[in-house]
Amino acid sequence: MFKTFSELFEKQFYIINIYFSFAQTNLYKPVNNSKQKLKRKNPIRFMFNDLELAAFEKYCKKYRIKNKSKFIRETVMTEVLVQFDKDYPSLFDNVESESN
Repeated sequence: MFKTFSELFEKQFYIINIYFSFAQTNLYKPVNNSKQKLKRKNPIRFMFNDLELAAFEKYCKKYRIKNKSKFIRETVMTEVLVQFDKDYPSLFDNVESESN
C-alpha cells in the first residue's frame, strides 16, 4: 500500500488539509447565535410558605450557596432529566412486562 513512511505521512497530511478546508466552509461553521439560544429569558416564579422559606434559607446558609437561582435551576433540571431518563422506553422493559 504505502512503500515508505513519507508516503503515509503525505497521505495523512493531505487528508487533514481536506478536513480543515471543509471545516472552514459555512457548512461546518458553528451557529453564531448559539449563546443567544442558551440565554435565559423565560422567568418562572413560585412561592414558598414561611416554613419552606426558612428551611431553604437555612440550607443555603449551611452549605454556603451564594447563587440561589442557579441552585434552584440545577436542582429542578436534574429532577426533570432523571424523570425523563426513567420514562424513556427501552427494549428490555417491554420484554420483561410481556413475560410476566
